[in-house]
Amino acid sequence: MKLSFDEFNIDFSEISKMLFTISPTLGVDFFLEFLNKGKIVKLKKDSIIYEEGSNDKKLYLILNGYVRLFKSDNDGEDKTIFIFEKYQIVLCIHSNILNQPSIDGTECLTDCILFQIDYADIEKKMISSPKTSKIFIDNIFKFMLNAFDHINQLTLLTYEERFNWLVETKKNFLKDLPSKHIAAFLGISPASLGRIKRKYYKK
Repeated sequence: MKLSFDEFNIDFSEISKMLFTISPTLGVDFFLEFLNKGKIVKLKKDSIIYEEGSNDKKLYLILNGYVRLFKSDNDGEDKTIFIFEKYQIVLCIHSNILNQPSIDGTECLTDCILFQIDYADIEKKMISSPKTSKIFIDNIFKFMLNAFDHINQLTLLTYEERFNWLVETKKNFLKDLPSKHIAAFLGISPASLGRIKRKYYKK
C-alpha cells in the first residue's frame, strides 16, 4: 500500500528535498522503497512514542512537530534531556543497537506527524548496501555533534549565553514550545528563563 501524504497535509516535494539533502547520490527508487516499507503516524501532544524500559524496534522521522527525550530522576520526575525537531530522526539506541531496554523515553511536545519504519528494514538495507550504511552512520554522527554542542552550551555557557545560543540557532523553539520545556532544554529554571527573556526583549 502506498503512502498518502495528502491526508496529512504534508508536502511530498519538501520531503524529497530533505531526503536528497541527506544523500544526493541515491536515486528516487531508493527513497520510494523506504517510504513504502514504512507508514505515517499522527500523534497528539503528550503522546508517548516509546517508554523508559521498553524495547522499541522502530525508527521515526519527524515530519512535523517536536519530540522530547526524557529520563526519570531519583525522585521519579521526568527530566527533558534533548528536544528533536522537524526532519530529525528519533531512535531508541539501546533497544535497536545494543539490544537492551531503553534508559530513556520520548514524548510529543506538540501534535506530531512521524514517518515510522521497522529498524529491521533499515538493517537489511545496510547489510546489502554500503551506501545506506554510510548514510546511516553519517546521520548518527550528526546527532552526536548536535548532542555534544548541546552539552557544551550547558557546561560552558552562562544562563544568558545559553539563551542567546538558542535565539541564534533554534529561534523556532521560542515560538513553538512552552517555556518549561525550553528551560529544561537549556538546563535552567523557568523563573530564570523568564527573567532572561524579559531582559533580552527590553534591549
